[in-house]
Amino acid sequence: MNIQVIKTYKESFHDVLSHKMEWARAAYGPVILWAIGAILLGIGLFSSGYVIDIEKVMGDYTFFLSNPFLTFSSAVFGIFSFIALISIAINGYRYAILQESRITLNFNLRFIKMVLFGILVSILAGLYLTISGGIVMGAQSVFDNVAVSWILGILFALYGLFLFFRIVLYPVIISIDQSEPLRISWRLMKGNILRYIALIILITITISIIGFVGGTILGFISYLLDLLSSSLASSLAFVGVILNLAFGIFMLWLSWAVNSKALGLVYQDLSKK
Repeated sequence: MNIQVIKTYKESFHDVLSHKMEWARAAYGPVILWAIGAILLGIGLFSSGYVIDIEKVMGDYTFFLSNPFLTFSSAVFGIFSFIALISIAINGYRYAILQESRITLNFNLRFIKMVLFGILVSILAGLYLTISGGIVMGAQSVFDNVAVSWILGILFALYGLFLFFRIVLYPVIISIDQSEPLRISWRLMKGNILRYIALIILITITISIIGFVGGTILGFISYLLDLLSSSLASSLAFVGVILNLAFGIFMLWLSWAVNSKALGLVYQDLSKK
């Protein structure tokens, strides 16, 4: 059986929009954990008298090291974010396939397997990049031809994407407690890579259009606020912030839920053959 692109695309959006509360519950636990970490980090920044400047935050590591509570809160935020990201991925796939929407962080064996296989895939990807990069540089030194290097680089990049898409189902398989995730994904995705790419492109375009339309509407609202008197605009400034924040959260939720459902449907359809 092959991936049914249009059918999967329609069912993914329909399921998410028809079961909004269930998908929200599936994300609730990890999001709360991440929010706790973010609040703790915010308290650390505020209590340290630190002016939040993105460039300064990214570059001034000595400031973090010289403030123990800020260092602690930053570490907790990083750990909580890591746990939340993996848990929300597992929850998405489990609800997509098993309709399990209970609030959970999945801090169990499947969580550990997800981490270990993620590390394994990262190591394999690193080895592939190292070997392919070495071959390209070796070819450049031998042939001294830019065209040859470009052709080899493109071929290695395409083959790397091929390898990645053949194992793209492994997080889904781990999430529903199945064994041999890499081998099963490799088998199921045979002959379906182009269909899967088409599905992801279709979903990405749709979500991008929704984001563009929503962003345009919010921009128009902000423009109307700017036309008002300065005192009224400043008093209503928080409205624009809240609307943009809410829309940003909605877009993240929609992208996560639709992609989770789509990948779940792909696994279910392909595992029937």
